[in-house]
Amino acid sequence: MAETPGRPDDARAARAAPTILIVDDDRDVLRATERVLEEAGFHVLTGTRAAEAIELTYHHRPALLLLDVQLPDGDGIDVARQLKGDPALVDVFVALFSGTKTSSADQAKGLAEGLADGYMVRPLSSPELLARIDAFLRIRVTQRALRESADNFHAFFDAVADIIVVGTPDGRIIYANKAFKKLTGHDPSAVIGKDPRILQGPG
Repeated sequence: MAETPGRPDDARAARAAPTILIVDDDRDVLRATERVLEEAGFHVLTGTRAAEAIELTYHHRPALLLLDVQLPDGDGIDVARQLKGDPALVDVFVALFSGTKTSSADQAKGLAEGLADGYMVRPLSSPELLARIDAFLRIRVTQRALRESADNFHAFFDAVADIIVVGTPDGRIIYANKAFKKLTGHDPSAVIGKDPRILQGPG
């Protein structure tokens, strides 16, 4: 039997499509959002409870989690706090996704405390929803590239035998390599945020 034209490409596209997890206890919103995202080519997972948000995130590692702030069994911000506190989930972009009744204080709390990477307030038109998700995914790619660049930077300078200290233009130490501890006996973390002049010693 001849292969159906286009099917291999469709399979590759399905494998390559980012996974988006939506957790919202409003089933109408859940189904409508799921339909829009699936039609746009995303692989979509759904849940209605805080426990599902945690379980599905750990099991599937979605590219993006759209997380309602108010869930039947917990606070979405508390869920975000747990997920963002785990280095293993650093590549999961968490966007709080809630109704218009959500206060600006909730939004500020989630963003300012680093508990979420983004925020969306419903209702959204399909084009706006997709545009925001596209923006979130592009930010996620940029964040990952910056983390990889920082890791390479640290690996290179940690291999150098001499002390290397990096500071900001306003005079704060932001990095000290492994040789710093070996040659001074002090942990690099002890000087982060300090004035570089403390390294000169008295006089």
